[in-house]
Amino acid sequence: MDLPHRGQLLSWARKITTFLLNQGGIQLLSLCTGLLVLRWMSVESYAQYSVAFGFQGSIGMLIDLGVSGTVIALVGSRIDEPAVVGRYIRSVLHLRTRGFLIGLPVGLGIFWWITGRQGWPWELRLALFGSVMFTLYYQGWAGSYSGALLMHQRLGPYYRTQFAGGISRIIATGALHFVSLLNAATGAWVNALIMGLSGYLYRRDSRDLVREPERADPTANKEVVRLAAPTILPIIFTAFEGQVTLFLVTYFGQSHNIAEVAALGRLTQILLVIQAFNEIVIHPYVARLPRERLLGRYLLFVAAGAGFTVCLWAASVLFPGLFLFILGPRYANLRAEVPWSVAGWALYYLSGLLWAMHSGRKWIFWWHTTTYCVMMVAAQVAGVFLFDLSTTLGILRFGLLGSGASLLVQVAGGVYGFWLGRHPRETPPALDTHAVDPASGAPAAVYTEEGAPAVLPEAAVRDVLLAEEPAP
Repeated sequence: MDLPHRGQLLSWARKITTFLLNQGGIQLLSLCTGLLVLRWMSVESYAQYSVAFGFQGSIGMLIDLGVSGTVIALVGSRIDEPAVVGRYIRSVLHLRTRGFLIGLPVGLGIFWWITGRQGWPWELRLALFGSVMFTLYYQGWAGSYSGALLMHQRLGPYYRTQFAGGISRIIATGALHFVSLLNAATGAWVNALIMGLSGYLYRRDSRDLVREPERADPTANKEVVRLAAPTILPIIFTAFEGQVTLFLVTYFGQSHNIAEVAALGRLTQILLVIQAFNEIVIHPYVARLPRERLLGRYLLFVAAGAGFTVCLWAASVLFPGLFLFILGPRYANLRAEVPWSVAGWALYYLSGLLWAMHSGRKWIFWWHTTTYCVMMVAAQVAGVFLFDLSTTLGILRFGLLGSGASLLVQVAGGVYGFWLGRHPRETPPALDTHAVDPASGAPAAVYTEEGAPAVLPEAAVRDVLLAEEPAP
């Protein structure tokens, strides 16, 4: 195994320290606010709030369909050309707006159907849905313009906006609680307004890096769609897959089951900083690694991730009371459920780690995404028959089965990616729309590393971070 030398270790230590201080502080703010919301809201209000938040993630995927994750790959090394960056950001926002207009009526119908059985007032359901759509609209701004900052490693304004959002949210939530106005609707709209403010601030801070055309360029639109195309099927599937779990817990369970599942999810919220590390640090690092150094680094990251998650799960088995202390007395009866919740997150994290590395190497294949969909359907069908979905423990086991299936597919994709690196396929050259023949001036055909067009998946972890509280 190719081990890093002392200089590389010091460089990584600096990166990790900087990342943890900033991202860790943001996640700490988010965790504190989330736990205060959990303690301050009634079980009924927290269930309503959690359903809206879960629905937001699924409908957000359908609106985006992976286009937001294409900007960095399409810009490539031309980050110092504001017109190029702006061209692709304008196309992404144009495509997201189309998705938003389609998703508005479709999402309303789905949300009304999912929440209908709970007997919640129509005014509340409409307020929650409005906050979801407001958040998703400005999430496009936040994701696109913050990406421009990350390309140039301008972490100051990037994290400053997130800290401002986190602090504003905790102040606003506390004020609403103090005057007894904190409920599912007001809490959701606090998140939505902060997302709108964050999108504006990211756009302002990146104005010297981005020069957008007045109208979206049709050619750029096609490039974005072509790059996102292989990920559209699994994204659509994942969006509906998330709705399946949400529908099952809402349909079969009661409000307290919804609240308990959401509360247990809070236990791993602080660990989003580790998931963010995959996207912000590991993903670009693996993308630029020489092939001869790839295997050693790959195994090193996998071993570190697996060791961390095993230790965390063992702690949840041995000391569940420590985890439940965070949630407060209303959820003290969930000792048996804690290890299952942590185990589900652990498998989900490892799957995300592999995905971050694979997408960095462009190891995204049609068979891979199709297999993912088939495996997840099989796992969910099996889960419906195996587990009692009217209980919190049954829902957690259902989720664990799906996380395990996802991890198996990612392992298969990694094995195939390394095999492909040793046995390159002979395929027609992929057309690079940015390369030209110096003699004729026409586009030049070039091979990618795997002999196929480069494709990157949706920047999922970043979307989760942008959607997660404090939602900047």
